[in-house]
Amino acid sequence: MKINVSHMGWVVATVVVGVVAVTGFGAQGDKQGIVDLNKVIQTSALGKSNTAKLNAAVTARRGLVEFVRTYKVLTADQARTIRDLTLKENITDQEKQQLEKTKQDVIASDKRRSDLMQKGANLTEDEKRVLSEFAQRAQMMGDMLEEWNGDFNAQLTQIQQDLQNQTIDRAKLALGEVAKAQSFTLVFETNVAPYAANDLTDAVVKQMDSKR
Repeated sequence: MKINVSHMGWVVATVVVGVVAVTGFGAQGDKQGIVDLNKVIQTSALGKSNTAKLNAAVTARRGLVEFVRTYKVLTADQARTIRDLTLKENITDQEKQQLEKTKQDVIASDKRRSDLMQKGANLTEDEKRVLSEFAQRAQMMGDMLEEWNGDFNAQLTQIQQDLQNQTIDRAKLALGEVAKAQSFTLVFETNVAPYAANDLTDAVVKQMDSKR
């Protein structure tokens, strides 16, 4: 069971813009500059916030999978409750209490399963029935985890893409505003012209952060 989205450093190498044309702003010849848009994305407040959001989404899903993998005796209802509340945004205090209680009930069931297994041949018929039910739940949870893994990878891929696009669009918008204000007609990405003058990177970050 593996969540495949790589969330650390997700903005690296996402921007390959080459030459950013901002023509029409300068009246007397070309005024050229450079920008490191990857640095803009990584160091801006929006970029940091969106990175944190993505990391939180990954952590929540990994924690959920790990809990179910550790305590496989959940009922279907318990699994749905834990999943829904774990992934819910803006969870209320009452819902947090419900989530914690459900988890504690699952942990108690897992301890019951462990205690019964240790009794070995001394199980009563009722205890055998309970242990068999726990085994069925474990099988069901194994199948459910496979389904969740596919769902979570799709969700995280979409979250990652949405956050990247939002950050990149804001960075390019801020770059256009800075270039226009300073009458630049062409701005090169630093991987195209790493030694050029007129680095606008810090100004673009400042412009992005000013519109939080």
